[in-house]
Amino acid sequence: MRISAKQWQYILMNMVGLRSGATADDINSAASYAMDAGKTAGIPFPPIPENWDDLLDGTITHMKEFEGADSRYLLIITKSSGDSFEYQDCFPKCSVKPTNVLASTRLNADVGELTEWVVANIPE
Repeated sequence: MRISAKQWQYILMNMVGLRSGATADDINSAASYAMDAGKTAGIPFPPIPENWDDLLDGTITHMKEFEGADSRYLLIITKSSGDSFEYQDCFPKCSVKPTNVLASTRLNADVGELTEWVVANIPE
């Protein structure tokens, strides 16, 4: 697993997700991908899904396939939760408007660099 148990708990407790934005602080639309992978916080916390790394790779790959993606930003946001696995190999889609941007970077890097950036920027 790329993420630690503490990062996983942070994701669940704070409803952390990913989205592509036109700017580095773009929370104006309600589309995001929930990094909770359809799980909810509880005592005890559910284990990190075995396919979490694959879902992260797939989500970023999917975002990069959209026209104009290289001019957009990858945002780690809060208020993203869901179990709607609408796109194969991606985190579930969330249609609730995000409330906060935790971190952002340009989406014009390769998938490996972006996945490393995501993991490095999820608080513990």
